[in-house]
Amino acid sequence: MTWLIIVLVVALIVGPIMYVLPSPKDKRLMELRMKARQAGLGVILIRIDQLDPEAHERVSSSGVVKRPTIECAAYQLAHDVSALADLPDQVMLRVPPSPTVTFDEIISGWAGLKDQNQDIFIKHADFFRRWVQELPVIVLAVGVDGRHVSCYWRETGEAESGIIEELKGHLEKCRDHFSS
Repeated sequence: MTWLIIVLVVALIVGPIMYVLPSPKDKRLMELRMKARQAGLGVILIRIDQLDPEAHERVSSSGVVKRPTIECAAYQLAHDVSALADLPDQVMLRVPPSPTVTFDEIISGWAGLKDQNQDIFIKHADFFRRWVQELPVIVLAVGVDGRHVSCYWRETGEAESGIIEELKGHLEKCRDHFSS
């Protein structure tokens, strides 16, 4: 009986400690985000619209229309480009293989949402057409606003894989396009 009490007391002490320790996935994400911050990128967690939701994700069983989203991270590079200073947030999404919702295709394979202004992507379509072809397939969307250029992705890589440097290089190329 004494041993049972000792085991329960130890479990009560160790249990909460184990609960607050980060999982291997949490550690990997912390490494990725720390490396991104060290590289000069901002990281925010965000939701973007899903272009290929299944029927049950679009309408509830009671008939309420939903707006399905994907949880991802936006890795952002700040800019001080005066031409973009008052630009509202504009996002262009990679079109999935089998889209199930309507959207405006801005350039081949990339779409804008019906309720969002896409002027920057249309005005600079030649640049964006070339730029998005160079992006890794893990990038779900790109964004430009008055303060940042952004790549949206699900943080699937490892910090040592070079993905942070690759994303930063693509974001710098986009920022530099508007600076010139």
